[in-house]
Amino acid sequence: MHNTNIRVLYDLEMDNISKRFNPNTPNDPSLLSESIHLLNLYTFHTTTPSPRVRTYLEESFFSSSLTGTIPLLTNKGIRPSNKVRISPRSMSFLVDTPLLAS
Repeated sequence: MHNTNIRVLYDLEMDNISKRFNPNTPNDPSLLSESIHLLNLYTFHTTTPSPRVRTYLEESFFSSSLTGTIPLLTNKGIRPSNKVRISPRSMSFLVDTPLLAS
C-alpha cells in the first residue's frame, strides 16, 4: 500500500509537469531540471541491513502501474516509458518519436 501511494505521488508530479509543458519549447530547462529532480527522488538505492528491501520497494513501485511503465518527460511532453526512445536529435526520420532530452 505504501509504495502505491509513492507511485501516485510520482504520477501526480509528472502530471503537474505535463500541464506546464509547451510544445514550442520542448527542452524547457526548468521542466527538465524538475523532471530530473523527480527521477532522482524516486531512484531506489541499496538498503541495509538487507538489500531485499530495495528490491521489494522497486518491484512494488513498478508493479503498481497497470502497464508496467512510468511517465517520462520527452520532447513531445510526458509519455509512458514504453513509448520513449533515446536517440541523437539529428536523426530526421524520428521527428514524431518521443525522445528523452539530451
